[in-house]
Amino acid sequence: MPAERRLSTLQRDALLAILALALLTAPLWLTATSLGAETYVYERAEVVIDDESGIAYANDTGVPLGASVSDEIACTTAWAVRPCAFEQYLASNNTVPSEIYTSNPGTSHSVPIEPYGYAQADGVVYETAYVANRSARNEDGMYRLDLALEPVGAEEALRSVSIDASTERPDAPSVAVEAAQEGRAVAPREIEVPQTPIRVDNGRYYRVYGARTTEPNPFGRLLRTGLSWLGPLVGLLLSYRLWGRIEMSYAGSRR
Repeated sequence: MPAERRLSTLQRDALLAILALALLTAPLWLTATSLGAETYVYERAEVVIDDESGIAYANDTGVPLGASVSDEIACTTAWAVRPCAFEQYLASNNTVPSEIYTSNPGTSHSVPIEPYGYAQADGVVYETAYVANRSARNEDGMYRLDLALEPVGAEEALRSVSIDASTERPDAPSVAVEAAQEGRAVAPREIEVPQTPIRVDNGRYYRVYGARTTEPNPFGRLLRTGLSWLGPLVGLLLSYRLWGRIEMSYAGSRR
């Protein structure tokens, strides 16, 4: 019987030690949970290739107003009026001169610092390009590059700008990937969602967006506040009590 009581005491002290540690670190682990805190809900909108609209949302219900399908494809939202008017002009077999010159007139060029690499006009997808103008040469004999658009397959462009959900990417938080795969995800804090579609395992494309926030219930908020402020204090008291027991046990063994 004494051995059983001794074992029971050790178990109780071990549980108290775990509880004390949990209370002491409450402010840390509470930041990683949604207990009593505002939560952020993320949902998805499917992106498809339409014969008339090109790359577009299958159903834009719930998508934030003015949110483009991808920030790497211009004119996938009707709200980008000025850049779309410009890209529409280029799509009509027009070019616009630039201040860039090249010594190679035979190929088109791309400039990596451009904010987007593709544009869409009248349901057709184009790749942005700079075409050497053979009739415009400077005093050094170099050819001026003119801004232009070159048709490209919509599937090729969409795949190029999308993020593969099966590959870890720093620009695709796990919450965003979960929302793309499952349709919905919840996070304890606001995240920066990718401004481009995520390609899931079945080959479909989804654009993730912040849908709404949810307020905690009063009890959860009170519990979170109590754990944040009183938890460490109670943890210290429990630790002090346990430390006193350890000292008494050590003194007893000496006698």
